[in-house]
Amino acid sequence: MIIVHGRNRLADGAERAVVADVLGAMATATRTEPGCLAYRFAFDVEDDRAIHLQEEWDDEFALVAHFDTPHMATFVEAIADLVVGPTDLTVFEAAERELPETG
Repeated sequence: MIIVHGRNRLADGAERAVVADVLGAMATATRTEPGCLAYRFAFDVEDDRAIHLQEEWDDEFALVAHFDTPHMATFVEAIADLVVGPTDLTVFEAAERELPETG
């Protein structure tokens, strides 16, 4: 499984409601993609200008395919003036394993 964490900041003058609509449309479209396990955005409760992204994908192939979707192109154009600079992304590869029982 591939896990992606991202962080960005609202641009000066960007309205949260407008940004929320753009983020919501992207999340809804992305969740229909093959291999997408989770895709969500959140506004930070301690920093009202920060936006967080959390994604989970079956594998790297699904994530790479995501970048070539029409809704990604639409999103990149729509969000360009609403956030500051590129999104800070960290990608993790998670391995499934059993956790020891506690108690």
